[in-house]
Amino acid sequence: MAWCNFCKKLKVRSTDFIFMIIMCVILYFVYKWQFASIQEEQAQKKAQKEATQQKQKEQEQYLEQIRQMLDSMCQNGDKQACEQLQKHQETKSK
Repeated sequence: MAWCNFCKKLKVRSTDFIFMIIMCVILYFVYKWQFASIQEEQAQKKAQKEATQQKQKEQEQYLEQIRQMLDSMCQNGDKQACEQLQKHQETKSK
């Protein structure tokens, strides 16, 4: 009874309550959808970052294998390998 008197004083109609409930439900689903899309974006960024790190790691391993190969060739007396090894060490130090 007190609620009805309160509604009458504010001139709130039952359609206003229904409208507010519908809007709350709509907002809930919109925010839920937005939150899901943000989480999906974050997961994609994380996967991309991990893939990039993996590629960098593979590239570093490959370069290390080349350096070791050049080092062994240089020790066997190959002058070109020694020159390439020196160039590689100069670029690595920069």
